Amino acid sequence: MFSIGLIAAPGQPYIVATPNPGDTVTRQVRVTNNTGAAQDISVYAGPATMDDGKFNVENAGETNALSTWTSVDKPTVSLANGAAKDVTVTIKVPSTAPSAALYGSIWAAIGNTRVGVRMDVTVGGTNGPAANFLVTDLIPQRQSDGTAVIAASVTNTGNHSVDMTGTLHLTDGPGGQWLDVVPAQPTTLAAGGRGTVVFVIPNSATLPNGPWTADTRLKNGYFTHGLKKNITFPNADSPATGSLGSLGSGSLGSLGFGS
Repeated sequence: MFSIGLIAAPGQPYIVATPNPGDTVTRQVRVTNNTGAAQDISVYAGPATMDDGKFNVENAGETNALSTWTSVDKPTVSLANGAAKDVTVTIKVPSTAPSAALYGSIWAAIGNTRVGVRMDVTVGGTNGPAANFLVTDLIPQRQSDGTAVIAASVTNTGNHSVDMTGTLHLTDGPGGQWLDVVPAQPTTLAAGGRGTVVFVIPNSATLPNGPWTADTRLKNGYFTHGLKKNITFPNADSPATGSLGSLGSGSLGSLGFGS
């Protein structure tokens, strides 16, 4: 096995900090290899959320504001069996950062196996709170060529513009069909503004209309919200397709069938 732990912080089981905008926070973690063989261990920051008091880590490759502010001085440590090495973690909070409670982890990983140290960072200061948002509806549509589209209606409830990203899952389709993750087209909403975050499903002209269960997860770096809804796509020649013909397409995983 291998491990990672916070050091030189008596009484703190994980990284806790309350910086102001413009501050820099440094901590040290120790990575230990007891796998029985020499290992190259990756070390990196990843995002997490707090939902109803539960700390939830996100998948490798995901980001939030905290993970983008965080760096490590040794992204890879090469350790003999039984050896350990200390890694310095640096969190540079931008001077423009809003007030927010942010969560993440410092991960040590070998392949797809990882262990982490939790991070709880609450930014203070006078920049005002981070902009939150509401996801109010999921609207199924089709482009003029039949491409299936889902538009998520979003309201920015804060005083800062927000850059929205997200993912869509389609499940419970006709015959048990399901669709791998579809990414959102990046969208910026002005402070207090309303708009749509669009999911374009490539190669979907022959995708059955439904019904489907659409499950979206949207985030702006500070908050993550989702909405699940039963939807049915219109026919390609339906007036409900609107003027979406000029939208680009994202990347698509595979269409599958349930057991």
